[in-house]
Amino acid sequence: MRLYVDGARLAYAVAAPGNDVSLADLAALPTPFYIGDTKCGALLGEAVVFPKPGTCPHFFTLVKRRRSPFSPREWSRASSLRTLLDDGLYQQICAQAVTQAARVAQALQACGLRAHAPAGDQPGVCRA
Repeated sequence: MRLYVDGARLAYAVAAPGNDVSLADLAALPTPFYIGDTKCGALLGEAVVFPKPGTCPHFFTLVKRRRSPFSPREWSRASSLRTLLDDGLYQQICAQAVTQAARVAQALQACGLRAHAPAGDQPGVCRA
């Protein structure tokens, strides 16, 4: 069975308290996964990762038809992502974001608002 993990908020999920899935697990478990990094300070974007070679044999052919995978823009994306993944910077940035989101949730609760979603999901969404 194929498993796809959408990573628009992947970094926050990895940094969330109680999470037991690491980036290393994500490299082993899904067929492809998407890693979003603009919310973590990356310059240009995100990446689709195929950890197992041959999973999608025509993917790169399709990319080449659309644009060159080695254009300066693509190199910048890859360089930005690589910098974030080196030395745990990706996880550090997102752990700080999760901590700040919890502070926002606490401040909103102190004002009499209750969280619509539990902390760690979308703690800024509240109801009166």
